[in-house]
Amino acid sequence: MDTVGRIGPISRGDGAFVAGAELADSAYRLCRDGALASVAGSHDHRHRNRTADQAIARAAHQHLSCLLTPLHHDPASLSRRLLHRFGSIGRIAQASDSELRHASRPEEKWADALVMIRRLIQDGMREKLLRTRLGDDRDAMISYLMMTLRQLPQERMLALFADDEGFVIAEEVIAEGSEAHVIVSPRRVFTRALNLDARKILFAHNHPSGCAEPSMMDIEHTRLLGRQAAGLGLVIEDHLIIGANAVTSMRDRGLL
Repeated sequence: MDTVGRIGPISRGDGAFVAGAELADSAYRLCRDGALASVAGSHDHRHRNRTADQAIARAAHQHLSCLLTPLHHDPASLSRRLLHRFGSIGRIAQASDSELRHASRPEEKWADALVMIRRLIQDGMREKLLRTRLGDDRDAMISYLMMTLRQLPQERMLALFADDEGFVIAEEVIAEGSEAHVIVSPRRVFTRALNLDARKILFAHNHPSGCAEPSMMDIEHTRLLGRQAAGLGLVIEDHLIIGANAVTSMRDRGLL
């Protein structure tokens, strides 16, 4: 796909479900706690005994039930259903929009509410990103990129354009690919950078496979972009590979 797409405000349809403050707080905490739970859930369970597993399951169910209370008339039943389907709070929080909606019944509105709140959180994170310098809040940047990219079924390349002091000017989609690769047009990227009067560029793209390791194509193409950028007085700050639960910096690996 050869169209530069600026990520603007998320549009809302006429039938959008408007969440109240209580619902928004609940959905936000579900996203937040899910991120924490996904870390805890990644550890090897083989050394846990049955009693501990049952206690953890009960705690997850009780916690999720509380979070879902503003979203459903029977939060305990919904909690059991979602934990059975996804396995953990972390996986619920990481589920794609379509996966959440597929788990919802026709008469239920909780999935629409969670999707909208997640987009609201994402918009807020992007707004914060556009007010900072590259590297000033690396954790916030990575959290935003993970939320934006890791659920996608195809590869997508984003670019953060920054001025000579590193302040982010714009964040844009610069290429869409397939499940296995994405190709960026140097002319499109550098023309856009010069039009924005940018001097620094940070790339990020996802691997739908979940693996955060850069491929040889990733490395070779990024090095080519770096050489071409230098000739235009531009600097490639980094290229981040977004996996399911990890992010790899090509600069930190010495690959640029």
